Amino acid sequence: MSQDVRTLSVVEVAQALGVGRNSVYEAIKEGRLPALRVGTKRPRLRVPRLAIERLLADPEQWRGADGDASLPRGGARHGP
Repeated sequence: MSQDVRTLSVVEVAQALGVGRNSVYEAIKEGRLPALRVGTKRPRLRVPRLAIERLLADPEQWRGADGDASLPRGGARHGP
């Protein structure tokens, strides 16, 4: 991850974390991963690089309701 890039796309986040896009969308939907909608005609989700760095530094803060610290697997697609 380049230090001068401040946000990442869902695909870039998935690649950085080694998970699927659906897992990233689910984490965003559940509020475990912050995201911004950028654009007006076709808004895109962008995840702050700092949020990914914090996730990698301290996975405990990302625990879901089921106590799982990993990003969720599968599920319906959420987002654009």
